[in-house]
Amino acid sequence: AAGERLATVGPGDVLGEFAYIGKRGGKEQVTTSCAEATKVVEWSYDALDAHLSEHADARRAIENLFARKLLAKIERMNEQHLHLHEDMSMAHPRRQWMMRRAQKQR
Repeated sequence: AAGERLATVGPGDVLGEFAYIGKRGGKEQVTTSCAEATKVVEWSYDALDAHLSEHADARRAIENLFARKLLAKIERMNEQHLHLHEDMSMAHPRRQWMMRRAQKQR
């Protein structure tokens, strides 16, 4: 939803790696704001891809960085989902019963 905070990023974090790795070249747009003084490096998809095409070591480093950052984001989302799921299961007796039943079937 408009104006909703989806994530907080910190030093060394990146935005746009999903679009770059998915080779979507700028079809996604996000609005960001900074809570404090921030240095930002911005590349268009085409400019970054052209630069990395000429510098194989840089391509490996950037893609490795993006992969690590994506993995960390996925792990955070999984953790948030797990806590949400646990909160929901504890809130309703029917859900507790369903969770116990599913665990027994494993």
